[in-house]
Amino acid sequence: MDGHALHLMVNHFPIILALLGAAAAVVAFITRKRAVLLYTVATLTLAGASSYPALWSGEEAEEAIEERWYVNRDQIHEHEESAEIANWILLATGVVSAAGWWRLARAGRDAQPGMALLSAVLVLSVASATAMAWTSWQGGFIAIKNPTLVTSPAPAGRVAAPTDGVNGAVMDSAMKMDSSMDHAKH
Repeated sequence: MDGHALHLMVNHFPIILALLGAAAAVVAFITRKRAVLLYTVATLTLAGASSYPALWSGEEAEEAIEERWYVNRDQIHEHEESAEIANWILLATGVVSAAGWWRLARAGRDAQPGMALLSAVLVLSVASATAMAWTSWQGGFIAIKNPTLVTSPAPAGRVAAPTDGVNGAVMDSAMKMDSSMDHAKH
């Protein structure tokens, strides 16, 4: 399995968990319910834990696709820069959430969450969700929403990648064919 395929499998975990965690943090802040906050901090802890594997697999994906005809290195660089920032924000969110989870678990069922924990989790989760949404938006322009795929035909001897971004299986097989043609030349 190449780095590109691995990144496509791994990168969705921190994105979805950060978005779910932020939504749950808003509900926890409004309702002040311990059970909702427990869900929130557990979700955000997992989001933080899944952040670095997504970043690492992104480095591997860059190596796998940077020479493809339709890939713009500037787009990769922008995505990579925002991913590094998002990673640090999500790691901080995960650490604070793990500490909050631990405190809530030790405090007992009747203990109410403190305002400091609720506020910290809310602010960090919204920052994490925003950073992850921005990073994923930029990542889409590397291949799926890449303007080069829409405006430029494939160079001679290259397989044209699909432009609709809907059929992932077709896109993956086109990229593999494109990659195998690169290896055949060498």
